[in-house]
Amino acid sequence: MDKNLHKVKQMLDGEHALQKKKIFGFIPPESLPERKVGDIWQETDSNGNITWIQKKEGYLFKSNRHPDAIDALVKLREELEKFPKCPKEVCTAKNDRLDKKYRFKTEMCAECTCRMEDDLRISGKFKEYEQAKMKNKATSIFKDSDQVLEEIVAPLRRGYFEEVKSDGSIIKTPVDPAIADQIIDEYNEYKRDVLNAIES
Repeated sequence: MDKNLHKVKQMLDGEHALQKKKIFGFIPPESLPERKVGDIWQETDSNGNITWIQKKEGYLFKSNRHPDAIDALVKLREELEKFPKCPKEVCTAKNDRLDKKYRFKTEMCAECTCRMEDDLRISGKFKEYEQAKMKNKATSIFKDSDQVLEEIVAPLRRGYFEEVKSDGSIIKTPVDPAIADQIIDEYNEYKRDVLNAIES
């Protein structure tokens, strides 16, 4: 009881610990450092979140990322939007939807790709080019299919499928491991036939 009375007396006198707590707030502008265009600094709010600030010409740029990281991302985006295989003296890439589609496939804009394919037709090398493109595409598809096949065949090689019920129990269904070899043989035969058909 005496302890509580003592705290009440401190509060009335303005000497309680809660009343002596320092509160920070306004900082006069003259006490702030003078910033020049291009200066980068960070500020931390009351929640501990860091804000990066860069002084630009006439305004402040604020972000939760360091401005150097943002500049690197902008340069990366610009690099990804280039057409590295286009002949620079004749390229008129507009970077529209069609050009983006062609950049993904050939690293060239649509117009330069058509021009290059026309040159191959004229020189009689288009069939080789087309076969190489089809073989690369088929090889890429089969590479992905190989991974899927391994996921399918793994439980067959074990000799059982596992099914997890909603109550957490596991049911094992037996299967013949020889089925795995049969599936792999048929897949490899199909793969060989497709690649041979492209080359012929």
